[in-house]
Amino acid sequence: MSGLMTTNSDSGSFIFVTTLGVLNSSYAYAKAPLQTASAGAYDRAFFAPRPAIHGPQTRKEKMSDKADNGVNVEALLNAREAVSEAPEAAQFRWRAACEWKNGTHSQSTVEGYFGLGAEQRHKRTFAFDADHPETFAAEDNGATPVEYVLVGLASCLTAGVASVAQNRDIQLRSVQATLEGDMDIQGILGADADVRNGFSGIRVTYNIDADASRDDIEALVAQSQKRSAVYDIITNPTNVTVDVK
Repeated sequence: MSGLMTTNSDSGSFIFVTTLGVLNSSYAYAKAPLQTASAGAYDRAFFAPRPAIHGPQTRKEKMSDKADNGVNVEALLNAREAVSEAPEAAQFRWRAACEWKNGTHSQSTVEGYFGLGAEQRHKRTFAFDADHPETFAAEDNGATPVEYVLVGLASCLTAGVASVAQNRDIQLRSVQATLEGDMDIQGILGADADVRNGFSGIRVTYNIDADASRDDIEALVAQSQKRSAVYDIITNPTNVTVDVK
């Protein structure tokens, strides 16, 4: 990972720019019923605890100044402990279905998945229209598939930033991410066999305003990358099989 951090010391706002690289790590996200956390649960946290840069706080200070970013960290910590004791529960299978509409327009839906040893369902079915833009002589009925890749990466990293911040008792005020992916379309058009079809590079720029130091915010982004499933999918080879019934 390579990164650049710039800061506005007056506003406490930090901008972090990172270029995707290979990150080797193994991890699993899982959900488990809320349980009573053991005494050492924090030290065995799914997300590494906040580095003690400014010195320890007393219990009273922590209780009176608790961050609230809307993430149930206790449930995540309990889930980590639960799947450590029952690894089979950590095996998930995510699914999506896609139906062609017309031209390059298709609609994909996400409804259910397998996890915790049983079939699970979302609260509702989510639909995603995909198409090519008018510059590709298409009707532009939705974002392009490659833009969905950027959306997935941004969403995954941002969820990680919020979760890690909650676990480290850092209050977020705003988090904004901008992503850019470079592509030479000679590849997908078959104009040059030496040009790859996909992105040649992706840049992620974060603008984070939080009650934390520059080092703390930089560490949030770094830990989010370390635990991001989509970051791993993009930066490491993944086995893909395509069959026809």
